[in-house]
Amino acid sequence: MGDPHVIGPRSTELYHEREAVLAELEKAPSAFEVVSLHPAVLERYEEQLEDLQHALADGIHSGDPECAKAIQELVETVAVARAS
Repeated sequence: MGDPHVIGPRSTELYHEREAVLAELEKAPSAFEVVSLHPAVLERYEEQLEDLQHALADGIHSGDPECAKAIQELVETVAVARAS
């Protein structure tokens, strides 16, 4: 609830600002470079995921060395970004 004389123009202004930002983002280069992986690397990754899946399905606790090793082999870094 608010004054339509204030909300209307501000809403239109924000809409145009959003459109400008989206257009600018489309022009920006990708933050990540897409790379092709060797089939053997992909196969090893699938094996690691399967090992982790089995470890978790067997009810292994998070402190278990087997589970920790499986996760460490799969995850090198974690990047966290705030969603808009």
